Amino acid sequence: MDDTVDPNCVSNSIQVARLLESVCRLPGRGLHLYGFFAGMYYVGMRPAEVIHLEKVQCRLPSSGWGLLNLKGGVVTSGKEWTDDGAVHEIHSLKRRAAKATRPVPIPPVLVRILRDHIARFGVAADGGIFQNAAGDYIDTAPRPAASPGGAPGKPHSPWTSTR
Repeated sequence: MDDTVDPNCVSNSIQVARLLESVCRLPGRGLHLYGFFAGMYYVGMRPAEVIHLEKVQCRLPSSGWGLLNLKGGVVTSGKEWTDDGAVHEIHSLKRRAAKATRPVPIPPVLVRILRDHIARFGVAADGGIFQNAAGDYIDTAPRPAASPGGAPGKPHSPWTSTR
């Protein structure tokens, strides 16, 4: 099995810039999700790591490079699959000890994006930087919506779950 990444299948900087610009123009939560997707692009964070990112994990200087001290991610499991009945579980970093952290240098462009995001949207009560409109965890997987008759309908937006 070949584990190499085919460069023809990876977005280039021009494509990603267009994607991020398009996210900003989305009605509703678009501008809020700009920083979310920028984190995945600029430093290769997993969606679960971006969801779990807290302000205390960030060193965001007024200029130059910054640092994120990643400590895990938030995974949507569903109430029926967790010990405590919560929809989400906090997981440690992949292939690391449970309390391990991973320092990640971040380029000045992402420092500015995160500083602007925090200034514009603030942080959740638990210090989380990215949350849905209700202040809960963002969900990266669509869930079936209940139709008026109670039967599953169209999926919810993948960015609208709860903390």
